[in-house]
Amino acid sequence: GFGRTGKMFGFQRFDDVLPDIVTFAKGLTAAWLPLAGVAMRSHIQDHFRTNPLGYGATYQAHPVSLACGYAVVKHMLDEDIVGRVQRETAPVMEAEMASLVEDFACIRQARAVGLFACCDLVSTKTGDRVAPMAGGGPNAEKVAAFKRALFFER
Repeated sequence: GFGRTGKMFGFQRFDDVLPDIVTFAKGLTAAWLPLAGVAMRSHIQDHFRTNPLGYGATYQAHPVSLACGYAVVKHMLDEDIVGRVQRETAPVMEAEMASLVEDFACIRQARAVGLFACCDLVSTKTGDRVAPMAGGGPNAEKVAAFKRALFFER
């Protein structure tokens, strides 16, 4: 969100996608202060106005954080940050990701959407996809311990 994909929100890159609920946080204040928000379609909002939950969000309505959020969004609009991502920085990200694929045998492919990018790592020995969470490799025991803790297993 907040311009990283070349649109204000990532879902806006897809035609005919209208989410029921959108959550957002760090980007709202450029991570300077804690502030989060939830946007929802009117039928969901109507439900919660009629059936309130009885509590608020952790990072809601602090006046300093709200002022920061306002200033960040105003800056993004005034400086056309989202448009600049599309025109100026996204092409650089795409080119740099492509150069990683060319320069490193351990990267099978890479892709970018705006400034959001990822790459697929492979073993230079076998060509198999690197999947550290699958439990193999030099950190197998640490990964297994992490999974046990994550899923409350003994």
